[in-house]
Amino acid sequence: MSGETAAQAAAFGALSDETRVSILRELYTVVRAERGRETAVSYSDLQRAVGAEDSGRFNYHLEQLVGRFVERTDEGYELREAGRAVARLLHRGTLTGGAEFEPRPIETTCRLCGGPLRVAYDDQHLVVTCENCSGVFGDGGAGGLHAAMDVPPSAVEARDAAALLAVAVRRFEHRAAMSGGGTCPECCGRVRTELQVCAAHDPAPETWDYEPRPTEPCAACGRVVPVVAVTTCESCDRWRFGPPVVAAADDQTVRRLLAERLPAGGWERFAATRWLPTGLRRSEDGWLVELPSPDGDGTVAVDDTLSVVEESAD
Repeated sequence: MSGETAAQAAAFGALSDETRVSILRELYTVVRAERGRETAVSYSDLQRAVGAEDSGRFNYHLEQLVGRFVERTDEGYELREAGRAVARLLHRGTLTGGAEFEPRPIETTCRLCGGPLRVAYDDQHLVVTCENCSGVFGDGGAGGLHAAMDVPPSAVEARDAAALLAVAVRRFEHRAAMSGGGTCPECCGRVRTELQVCAAHDPAPETWDYEPRPTEPCAACGRVVPVVAVTTCESCDRWRFGPPVVAAADDQTVRRLLAERLPAGGWERFAATRWLPTGLRRSEDGWLVELPSPDGDGTVAVDDTLSVVEESAD
């Protein structure tokens, strides 16, 4: 076992007791009550809040957290950033999960076949499927898959399917644009970007503006669309893929294009971004995604860096 792995195992081991988790929760309750301002909690108040009757046992568990997750001060105890991060994960439900629901209809239709769309929540992902066709990414098990967006269980509470979808789309768009701009929204590491093109796509990848749009995925890549933008963090290895226009939204020209062509936002805009490009073409450095210019008088081209590298007038 490497030194880093041993340190990570020790960190998780320090959380392997209900009393220690309760200590973090109670200290975080104070942080929330003080709207983020750190306020130290005395030893006696913390013991009372946790409900620990045995002082010796309580002190032992508290000491296992001090230094890594909890800071001891002259006024008492408060959370370190690592402790706040763990407490936030607990409140989001990320570590315990539990929130799931079967497919539910939403008041919007599939842009491929006109059939009804449904959303389901499974394994902390909101999944959008079509009942009548294979969707954009083929059969997702519960129907034709259009999207799968990670959303913490805490977001599911007190929201209906439509509201949850709006939250999921907005979250995905913000994170995709930040990743496309070169910074990981999870860890702030550097991000590699690329346009992943199916060279064997049927119809040919150079022909994007399909009329009518296909309702069956390509046999080679399993997608209806010939290209997706892929971003991968060099630090935490978090990767995501999606419409190139969404991932390139950190670029000023692409932001203007979205504002002009698709200003409404929400699922309808997200779904429409897949059909906003007018084509694909090869350059000396790789593939380019062609988009209409924001003013409608020409085209712009986005490359692997998810930035506009060419502008041309009609």
